[in-house]
Amino acid sequence: MNIIPKGFIALFSLLMLTACMTSSPNPENSFATITTATLENGLDYQIHAKQDNSQKIQLHLFIKSGSFSETEQQKGYAHLLEHMAFNGTKNFPKNKIIELFEKSGLTFGQDINAYTSFTETVYTLSVPASDKKLLGETLLYLRDVLNDIEFDQAELDKEKGVVQNEYRSRMPQEPPYYFALFTDYIEGSQYGTHLPIGTLESVGSSTEQGVKSFYKQWYRPNNAKLLITGDVDSVFAKQLIMETFSSIDKTKNQQLQPAVDAPKLKTDSKAFTSKIINFSQTDLFFETPYLELKSTEQLSQAIKLDLFDSMLNYRLNVLNRQRALPFSEVSFSYLPLLNNKSFKNIAISYQEGNAAKSVTFIAQELARLGQHGFSQAEYDLQLEALQARQAELKNNYLNQSSAQIATQVIDSWATGNRLFTFEQEQQAYNTALSALTLDEVNQLTESLLESPKKLTLAYPYGTIQPNFLMVDKSFTKHFNKEIANTSIKIEKMVLPIIKRSNNLTPVKSEKFYPEKKITQLALNNGVDVILQVDSSVKNAISMSFSAPGGNNTLIAKEAAANTLLINSYANSGLAGLSPQALNQKFISAKAGLAPYTYNNSHGFTMESVNNPKSLELVFSMLYSAINDAAITPKIFIQEKNKLIEQQESFLAQPTSATQIKLLEALFPSSPYQHVFSVEELQAIQQSDVEAIHALFFSSVNGYKLTIVGDFEIDEMKNLVLQYIAPLQGGKLHQFDQKPQKLIQQATKINEFTNPQDNAIVTFGAVTDNKNQSIKEVYQADLMRRIVTQTLNQQVREKLSLTYSPYVYVADQQAGNHFTEVFIQMVTKVEDAQKTQQVIADIMNDFVTKGITNEQLVDHQLGLTKGMLSNLYKSTDRQWFLHRDHLLGFELDSTENAQTIVNSISLEDMNQFFKTYLDPTKTVQMINLPQK
Repeated sequence: MNIIPKGFIALFSLLMLTACMTSSPNPENSFATITTATLENGLDYQIHAKQDNSQKIQLHLFIKSGSFSETEQQKGYAHLLEHMAFNGTKNFPKNKIIELFEKSGLTFGQDINAYTSFTETVYTLSVPASDKKLLGETLLYLRDVLNDIEFDQAELDKEKGVVQNEYRSRMPQEPPYYFALFTDYIEGSQYGTHLPIGTLESVGSSTEQGVKSFYKQWYRPNNAKLLITGDVDSVFAKQLIMETFSSIDKTKNQQLQPAVDAPKLKTDSKAFTSKIINFSQTDLFFETPYLELKSTEQLSQAIKLDLFDSMLNYRLNVLNRQRALPFSEVSFSYLPLLNNKSFKNIAISYQEGNAAKSVTFIAQELARLGQHGFSQAEYDLQLEALQARQAELKNNYLNQSSAQIATQVIDSWATGNRLFTFEQEQQAYNTALSALTLDEVNQLTESLLESPKKLTLAYPYGTIQPNFLMVDKSFTKHFNKEIANTSIKIEKMVLPIIKRSNNLTPVKSEKFYPEKKITQLALNNGVDVILQVDSSVKNAISMSFSAPGGNNTLIAKEAAANTLLINSYANSGLAGLSPQALNQKFISAKAGLAPYTYNNSHGFTMESVNNPKSLELVFSMLYSAINDAAITPKIFIQEKNKLIEQQESFLAQPTSATQIKLLEALFPSSPYQHVFSVEELQAIQQSDVEAIHALFFSSVNGYKLTIVGDFEIDEMKNLVLQYIAPLQGGKLHQFDQKPQKLIQQATKINEFTNPQDNAIVTFGAVTDNKNQSIKEVYQADLMRRIVTQTLNQQVREKLSLTYSPYVYVADQQAGNHFTEVFIQMVTKVEDAQKTQQVIADIMNDFVTKGITNEQLVDHQLGLTKGMLSNLYKSTDRQWFLHRDHLLGFELDSTENAQTIVNSISLEDMNQFFKTYLDPTKTVQMINLPQK
């Protein structure tokens, strides 16, 4: 008798049903419909079906087993097993699952990935909603992960090297500040002894039999959950799940992973420094009661706590600004941690030598709050923002992507919290807002102040450690001292008056492109406007207003002043408002405005909901930022001193000299790829920064405005005519590609400044090859994909040297001076030379042998699928459309990405590799640990 595998039956059924799946089964702009069930073998599954702008379906396999499932001898096994799942299963031997995804145009790391935590292991896969066959194959792979991972000692040995090298990169010898904080917190607890990364010794001594035993113990249907989210037919998906997973036998094993309580906060004060900490910061941590979210009442309480957090954060920032010399940054935030522990945190960063003042500030303001409470005006201000959040709640649910839904479901499974519906969250908001009072908020203050506390300080390596005895005494003294109340001024805003000239009509010309659904306005002041209505993201509007120029158009002195441009103006406030008050206005309006300067452009990015008051705020502030912005002298001095101190700390680190040496090799004596000296920064005057603002913003001739989103075209036109048309024209902004001296001969550099106990291997190449069309933009992306895949295959799979190489490829767009290929890998010290040689050989093969047509076709497919998934979401498409608008490409270049990418021939691509990897213009560097 012939036995047909059930996996084959599932795929056969899939092929038979595919013809029926020609359109979305889910209505547009609707909430997700949820299907929940349990198979006879104990596997729980959920299907959240909803139209998704990304056109992707997300699949997650959740195993209720993490590092807490491990014995002392098994440390790191859960994570090692996660790696082994990609090295071969029954139906997908070796790397066939990765090959399958890559052949389908998907990317390892982005569309297929996994992670291991203390309490769970989660496999995540993303497939196109239109590819039902791939959906079935992906479910079959997840079935294999749950029941049929293949174990081979050779594959295990290879993966040991990968995991051990990952350990070296994740467990630094010189820890960052927050890594040191977390390590200190979990020290001596089971969290500290059972990190998911394991230990080098345990992973190194692991055997095929040992890992397989761990696998059989914990990977079981009754210890797992399956999740599908996205634009999927629930009935079809349910049938496929049943046919694919029901063949796994039911087990008698009912063992559960041990539940481990998070450690209590150690309340002794502590200071941290390391060779990579180059800043000063004070943190006060409060251990607060962990709030479970299993009912609407608990969610309502969480909403109240959010309001409290916003009130305290705003108050601290206002009071900091009132200081004669404000601290660099002050914040108050909520930190959920380890599933059953939560903290709140006041963090203050400042210039060196102000630790005692920061502690005094925290203690005094907590004392003031405890004695006098918040004011009604403070409460009303944040209540307005909370009400704005509730007003957008329905749109938030409608706009949820499959990935966002999946994240929320996985989080609910990991924490045991409830996954709320829109109606339930709306009810929680109504309950909170109807019952909330200022008195209740002030009672939350009392609860916070009574919580266990821990004071920590970070200080730059090589400087004097703060005196803890004095710090603790100062905190206690001011925290318990009576203090007078203070007034928190709630600033009012009067929108700027728009002055319009009657001499010229504002619009020079107007065109509508029906096939592109684009309205184009040419204004008489030189601004070119693109408007595209798109309701794919409900009630959301994305905007960019920028011009050719940026840092590459500046001389050396101007470039130095440009480093202070954004912060000096942003922290001086706008339109009569402080930066704190302006930010609060944007929060309440569900809008935002952010200035920027890049190498080849400068301008603003903006976002807003489709609300008249919100849009008026955004456009008014844009108008004011261009016409009326001014620097407060006190702010300029503060920002300049902060920048100088940061640069002094940076230059004092041994690794900085190595970075400078690498830049000097690639860009000899370049004024644009230049690390500023402290003297250059000290020479900057406020007038220099104001001159840069005038250079960039006194004229809008040449600016491009691109608006995409859910708006009425006539209403948006009126806003453009009211706020953009009156802006002053003048000198034309245009791209200025000044020649720049680049490397002329291959160079090797060996350094010994790495503070960690590993090796950093770097490869860089720069050439002067200006883009002729958008084709080069896509070629650069293809090159990055091909190089990354090849490095992963050669270095990771064959040599087990590193987990994930970093690859960056930049084309030479208008206004830029060079192309760039940059590769960096972290390896064991003893493998550094071998890794460098492997990279060099791979790059040489690209130049001399080229790539295959199969590689090109595979990555063309991957690139176009990735691009197309972005086009379904207006907020993503706006970025691409503005890029094309600014750089002068055809406005349908993004929509026609597939045609353009597919026009790239093998000859085109191989010539591209030869040009970008010119052997005479490369640098290879190894940075080993400090001697």
